Amino acid sequence: MGMFNKLFGDAVRAIENAAADAAADVAANAVKEQFNKDVANAAAKAGIENVPEQNNAPVMDSVLTSEPTPSGFSWGEEMPAEENQYNFGGSYREYFEKIFSEDFPDLAAAKEIPEKFPNRTTYRLSRGGAVALVVELLPESTATKKVRKECEAAGTPYVRFYYDHDGWWNTRAYVVDRIRKALG
Repeated sequence: MGMFNKLFGDAVRAIENAAADAAADVAANAVKEQFNKDVANAAAKAGIENVPEQNNAPVMDSVLTSEPTPSGFSWGEEMPAEENQYNFGGSYREYFEKIFSEDFPDLAAAKEIPEKFPNRTTYRLSRGGAVALVVELLPESTATKKVRKECEAAGTPYVRFYYDHDGWWNTRAYVVDRIRKALG
């Protein structure tokens, strides 16, 4: 086996790396396509027309260019006029709690903030004592998947929002639309 690795090890690693890069591009494009569909649906519900669609180039293409990107439904360089977590006037937690109480009054929201990770917040939205949806608010630097995996195992709908991602505004229509979709 050592001789095989010496002869072909670099070639095998190069093929594995190329396959991983190709898989990442495919995944990035799938995410971008789903994002475009979600944005178009949410914009239509909010009565917004002519939402620009992202091209299907790999995600890294937009990261590598220095050109400003056009603003979209809940993202872009300029803050949208619609209510969002940044023009709300309170904390991001208060903003989401207001949305829960006003747009989903039939759901009770139980807030959990882990002592070890005070920058993470989990809301369990319940109806009739049964958890209908788990909403997680996280910083974009987090890699945690614990709550997501627990929800997946229990068959509980789950949605996460990043509260500090540059250029993402978490507009009210966007948040409400994602929650409604997750609730089914």
